[in-house]
Amino acid sequence: MRPRGTRTGSTLGSLLVPTLRRGGYACQARVKVGVRPGGKEHRVRAVAAKGRSKILVSVRRQQVRSSAEQTIPFEVVCLARAVLGGGFSKAYLVLEGDGWSLKDFYTGGGLRRCLAESVVQAVRVVPAEHFIALAGTGRL
Repeated sequence: MRPRGTRTGSTLGSLLVPTLRRGGYACQARVKVGVRPGGKEHRVRAVAAKGRSKILVSVRRQQVRSSAEQTIPFEVVCLARAVLGGGFSKAYLVLEGDGWSLKDFYTGGGLRRCLAESVVQAVRVVPAEHFIALAGTGRL
């Protein structure tokens, strides 16, 4: 039987802070940034700061197809709430792994037709390799 790929650890997780620092960002890992709708605390993988810009980074990993894809719009909404109400510049939701059947939809702006413009402007959904390239060169 093939493993489900539900582990929370990831390759990106171990590279995230060093990559952000290489890009010139000050970085805090696993930061509480607010409360999600429903009252649970909202933590992100990292907050990266450079100059006056404070950027939230959330990572979702999916190695095999599952219902985890359905949680992406909710995470986008939670990140947008944190950006719009918490003094952050923007947020990145990074999709890692090969199990995303809707990866092109999410990273290609598919949510633009479904969510308010303010939400879409606040959060970029990107594949892990694209995020690493941006972060490592200080272009978030």
